[in-house]
Formats: sequence, structure tokens, C-alpha cells
Amino acid sequence: MNYSSITPRTVPAVPAGDAKFDSASYARLIIREAKIAALATTDSVSGFPYMTMVCAACNRENQIIFLTSLSAPHSRNMQQDARVSIMFQVDESQENWAHKRRPLIPSRLTLSGNARVTDLTEDKEDFLSVHKKITIALKNIGFAIWKLDPLGVDMMAGPRLAPELSIEDLKAK
Repeated sequence: MNYSSITPRTVPAVPAGDAKFDSASYARLIIREAKIAALATTDSVSGFPYMTMVCAACNRENQIIFLTSLSAPHSRNMQQDARVSIMFQVDESQENWAHKRRPLIPSRLTLSGNARVTDLTEDKEDFLSVHKKITIALKNIGFAIWKLDPLGVDMMAGPRLAPELSIEDLKAK
């Protein structure tokens, strides 16, 4: 299997817990169900990492789309350097194994790649199908929907396993 990670692990991840856990399906579920995500960019002035929260969705082609204000630092940063990381986390507090509610137990998935503004009507429709109350922002010229072209993926899936995944694993099956 060809793993694709922007920051490869120095020690390979091995299954821990449920050996039948389908990590690729679960990664796709995280992407489809998460409504907000942490977005990391490189500050275009200082060069330091800059992180913020964004409203995100999955379009009909299973690509990540997210909304930003064009006056926000992260938009300026992406216009200068398209490389980003976006992290999704899911609430698993109701799962049987999550009864102790440890802070880093919930599954999280990080995608790294290049972001670009999308003007496709389908992307706007798909975004609004998830975030209906943001319609007014999309009518404002000061906002944009971005699309992620992923190059790397990393997932931590709670106590079950920390699987190695490829971008190909994220495509709908």
C-alpha cells in the first residue's frame, strides 16, 4: 500500500483494539459528518503557523470545501501560499469505549494539501445544504468557498487504531 502523508510517522502505526475496524470507511464518515474544522495556514507576513476554525462540508464529489471571509488572515495566507492542513474531529462521547472521556480519545483526521477558491455552483449548493444559515455570507462579495486538493492524510481513531491511510482510501466506494 502506498501511504501518503505530508509528515510521515517515524514508527509505523499498527492496529490496536478492533482488528476488523474499517479505517478508510470511518475516515470518509468523519469528513462527511464534520461541520467545522481547524484550518492551519502559514502566515504570509511572519511565516509562523496560523490556525483558525472554519465551517466545512463535503461536496458531491467527496471533496472538502470550506468558507472564509476574504478579509481574514487565513484567506490572505492561502492567497500567498496555498499549502494548508485541515483537521476534523468527531464527537464520540456516546460510544461505549469512550466512557472515560479522555481529551485525546475522539477520532480526528488531518488532510494536508493545496486550497483554492471555487466558484462552482454545485460547490455553493453543497456547502449550503450543510450550512443553511450561511446563505447571506455567500451573497456577500467578501466571502469565498475554498476547495482542498489533498496530498496527505493522517488519522487518529481513538483507542481502536491509528491507521495509515492514503488519499485513494478517501474516495467514495
